[in-house]
Amino acid sequence: MNISTLSVSECALGESPLWHATRQSFLWVDVSAGILYELRQVTHVVQKWEIGTPVSLVLEAADDKLILAIKGGVVSFDLQTGKQTRLVSLDDDISNNRCNDGALDCAGRL
Repeated sequence: MNISTLSVSECALGESPLWHATRQSFLWVDVSAGILYELRQVTHVVQKWEIGTPVSLVLEAADDKLILAIKGGVVSFDLQTGKQTRLVSLDDDISNNRCNDGALDCAGRL
């Protein structure tokens, strides 16, 4: 087995690795910086989106969209436009709370 680095990343708190089979890309976040990264397998180019708030979870959704857990809730994120759509608000009134890790169960529930 050979182990190698996919991409040199300067993340303060890198988490939530996700292989996106449809896009043939690897995604991850820098939680504290609020940045979403995508490394395309074919081009080896890294794209980043500044989410604007801590982001801790990335899940694949349909039509080039992701589900992100962010400080204050869960959003749908469009990889084409960068648009966020709030799905659920969580602890908006508690300034030092944020979402953390998560996953989907076999029924597709977060």
